[in-house]
Amino acid sequence: MTASVNFPQVPNHWISESKVSSNQKFYISYYKNTKSQANKKRALFIIHGQGEYFDRYLHFPFYLEDTFDVIGGVDLPGHGRSQGSRGHINNFKDYHDCVLESFREFSSWAEKDFSDIEFYWFGHSLGGLITLSALTENKNMNLKAVSVSAPLLGFQIPVPPLKEFFGRLVEPFLGSIPLGNEIKPEMLSHDEGVQKQVQLDPLNINKVTPRFFVQLTERMKQVNSFNDDFHYNVQIITALADPLISWKSQMDFYNKLKLATGKIKKFDSFTEFRHESFNEVGKERAFLALKNWFLKF
Repeated sequence: MTASVNFPQVPNHWISESKVSSNQKFYISYYKNTKSQANKKRALFIIHGQGEYFDRYLHFPFYLEDTFDVIGGVDLPGHGRSQGSRGHINNFKDYHDCVLESFREFSSWAEKDFSDIEFYWFGHSLGGLITLSALTENKNMNLKAVSVSAPLLGFQIPVPPLKEFFGRLVEPFLGSIPLGNEIKPEMLSHDEGVQKQVQLDPLNINKVTPRFFVQLTERMKQVNSFNDDFHYNVQIITALADPLISWKSQMDFYNKLKLATGKIKKFDSFTEFRHESFNEVGKERAFLALKNWFLKF
């Protein structure tokens, strides 16, 4: 389901295709603008956040159709229609493997339709952390620019100490047992339609496992301590009223991030937005910031 029944749907002149990845683990979706007349073809690859899946981004073609000719994404392991226990990961590198394999298949799709096409990447929340983590370790990907929205670099909502203690205690031998998270629908957006759809959509999940939590927090530390040159043009989009993810952690990361020669970075913030800037009341402003960034390249 879309993020809200009130949001624009994929325009009729966009065609869709979906498949399971070559290793039968990941569900990949792809949308192509059949009426595009642009000389420079652009493709956007999307990595969603924790507990959601790619279909919540089906309004992106409507808002970005003057910027992109192809938009696609993947359901992460344990999410949406992909394989894996819900809300669980054995090793954070499994996310890397998923997004890198899925991007290769997405690229092959797009290049069959358009021989001359440029690739861009967007990640939200957990997807933002996965993006930054994967790209710090893979410096030569075919990407013109990257944007991350509310990347999961620090918690705004505190993890209850007892739950954290219990999670770390049982992780070595009961790492895959599901535990409820602390996320409530109203934390995501002021839009009541978004809040309602989060509750109604059975593919949205509100569980995580002890091993997921341990792997997540370790990876957050690693990304925050990254001290090498980052080899991609990168934008960070921050929601300053986000009750889930610390905007300060995102700003600190941005300020200390060093770039390879010739690369640029940009920080955009929205004062009143909650966690999901692109599902907020006034989301058009977030889409404008995203378009302005990608059109620089």
